[in-house]
Amino acid sequence: MKKIVLLIIVCFFLIASAQPAFAQKKDDLKAKIEKLNQGYIEATIAGDIDGILSYLTDDFIYMPNYSKMTRGIEAARADEEATQEAGLKVLDFTLTTLDVYDCGDLVYEIGLYTIKMEMPTMPEPIKDNGKYVVIWEKQKKELKMKLDIWNTDVNPWADMIGKPEKGE
Repeated sequence: MKKIVLLIIVCFFLIASAQPAFAQKKDDLKAKIEKLNQGYIEATIAGDIDGILSYLTDDFIYMPNYSKMTRGIEAARADEEATQEAGLKVLDFTLTTLDVYDCGDLVYEIGLYTIKMEMPTMPEPIKDNGKYVVIWEKQKKELKMKLDIWNTDVNPWADMIGKPEKGE
């Protein structure tokens, strides 16, 4: 009986001591992604297409709200160039990483975003906020975006359908 109790105590100690290591690894991964996100934000605000693309895998997939899916880095380049030619300028942009999940060669990030943009055809800057999922791929000790999916929390049809805002 003493051996079983001792075995249970040793197992409990091993599990308890491993928890901080797992938490630390997740915290380190989250901090790494937050740093990458900051660089991505800076490139986006600067309109630096090559800088933006440097965060993406060659087979990157982009699945934005209200648009068709984009596949591949050259398609992502064409989208970025078309956006700039249309005159869209990002004024402010934040990404808030809520959680990360390490799954072998892939890391899943869940977060929230806010963005403020201006367009030549709009009298006022556009503000948006929502949520996103990014799948990062581990490549030679670095992470690159493989998939980006985002959805706005702003309902563009709210005024048309008479939907009250939250809290009303």
